[in-house]
Amino acid sequence: GQIYLDTSNRYYQLATDFLVAIAEPVSRPELVHHYKLTPYSLYAAVSVNLDAPTIVRTLDKLGKFAVPRQVLKFIKKCTNSYGKAKLVL
Repeated sequence: GQIYLDTSNRYYQLATDFLVAIAEPVSRPELVHHYKLTPYSLYAAVSVNLDAPTIVRTLDKLGKFAVPRQVLKFIKKCTNSYGKAKLVL
C-alpha cells in the first residue's frame, strides 16, 4: 500500500511517528511525504508490539479515506506471519 501524508495535516507529527513505525519512506519532499507498506516494515511494526487491529484502527483515524480492502488483507497477512519461523542451530 502507498501512503501519502500532507505536511499541512493537523495530525502531521503524530502521523509521521506512526508511519515511520509501520512503513518505509519513499520520498519526503517539503509538502507531501510518500510511504510504502512492505512485509518488512510490517514485521518491524509487530516487533515493537503494534498488531494488525491497532495499525488498521490508527490508519482509519488518521486517514482521509477508508483503508482499501486489499491493504487490510496485506496488513493482516504480514502481521499474522510474524514469528512463525524459528531458526534452530
